[in-house]
Amino acid sequence: MMNWLNRKVTESPYRLAVFGGALIAAAASLFMGILRQWLPGLDSKGLEAINALLSAPPFILMIVLFFLVIVSPILEELMFRKFLWWVSSLMFSQTTTLIVISILFSALHGSLFHVIGLLPISFFFGYLRM
Repeated sequence: MMNWLNRKVTESPYRLAVFGGALIAAAASLFMGILRQWLPGLDSKGLEAINALLSAPPFILMIVLFFLVIVSPILEELMFRKFLWWVSSLMFSQTTTLIVISILFSALHGSLFHVIGLLPISFFFGYLRM
């Protein structure tokens, strides 16, 4: 399995990142939907924020979505997978850096609900970075 994944990363890292990331995000989203049904009060603040955002005027909504969907992820990746990865790799092995950065990335997104949803994709992108 790892040989195949290593070969795919070498052949086309961006294609694997896009398709692998989408697959992991879809699986995590499905899992989080099930978890939300079992524990409905787990993420009420996040749902309130989304409802407030969706009621904004269309122009404001487009600007906010642009920053949430495009700008924020790029800045996060630069901060975590570039700068913090470099700092962490000065002190730890690559595997430890992968674990530390992935957990830190997920933890800084707020609630336990978000941590659970982001951890798989964070490990995946960290693996690709490594």
